[in-house]
Amino acid sequence: EEITIVPEKTGKGCCTGTVRFKQSMGAEDILNIKVGEGLLKAIVSPQLRIKPGDSIVFNIDISRSHLFDLESGDAVT
Repeated sequence: EEITIVPEKTGKGCCTGTVRFKQSMGAEDILNIKVGEGLLKAIVSPQLRIKPGDSIVFNIDISRSHLFDLESGDAVT
């Protein structure tokens, strides 16, 4: 919920990734986004019409995000 898809990379806080999987939930879609060696999950509007394989640009509100260490599973923030 703290990931916002944007049309182009602008300034600090923008990231790029590739959509690996999309789960349609009716009023929202859940995307698995591959970023480097990591994987993020984003809840987005189905009106964005994003599909697996798409490269996307997004902003993350780190102050409101829940991040976990890939190896240990421990919370990072």
